[in-house]
Amino acid sequence: MENLIGDDLLGVALGGGYPEALKKKDPSRQRQWYRSYVEAVLKRDVREIANVHKLTEIPDLLKVLAHYSAQLLNMAEIGNKAGLDHKTVQRYIGILEQVFLLRRLCA
Repeated sequence: MENLIGDDLLGVALGGGYPEALKKKDPSRQRQWYRSYVEAVLKRDVREIANVHKLTEIPDLLKVLAHYSAQLLNMAEIGNKAGLDHKTVQRYIGILEQVFLLRRLCA
C-alpha cells in the first residue's frame, strides 16, 4: 500500500486493513467478505482451541460487543444482551482474543 493520508487512511483504518476486503469497492461486498472471514475463523479456529457447545452464540456476542467498543466492559450487562451468563461471556471473550477477533484494552 502506498503512503495514505486523510480520508484514504481513515478508510483503511475503519475497513480493518485487510487488503482483500479493501480491494472491494462496494461496501456490501466488503461486509460480505468480513462476514465470511469471521465465520471461517469461528468454524476453524474456535473449534480447534475450545470446546464450544453452541458456536452459534459467538456471532451474536460479537455483535453485542461491537456496540461496547471503547467502553467499560460489564460482563453481566453484555451477557444479558447476548442471552448468556457472565461466566460464558468471559470464556468466549477469552476465545475471541485467542483468535484475534477481539482485543481488550486496559487502562
